Amino acid sequence: MKVSPLEKRRSKHQTKFILLCTGVIVVLLYASVIVVQQQFTLNNQAKQLSALEEKAKQLEIDMKSIDSQAKMAQSPENKEQLAREKLGLVKPGEKVFIDSSKQ
Repeated sequence: MKVSPLEKRRSKHQTKFILLCTGVIVVLLYASVIVVQQQFTLNNQAKQLSALEEKAKQLEIDMKSIDSQAKMAQSPENKEQLAREKLGLVKPGEKVFIDSSKQ
């Protein structure tokens, strides 16, 4: 059985078409895998960003608290109280009573 030139040409075109379709499918599958990987990466980075933003807010709150404590520590009343409690200092003319039961 002889194959006519028209059938050979048709068979050749079909083979090229099948190879082209296969190539397009492979490229589309590869592109899909890349897109999915990128989406996972973006989601992970979004979670990290959210966690870092939350940490930054907490650090801001902590910093404000420390600033407030530092301002309180600089007040004359607080300095006097610290001098009395930690250093045992007294004002001139004040009488000091020592509790002998604590010694």
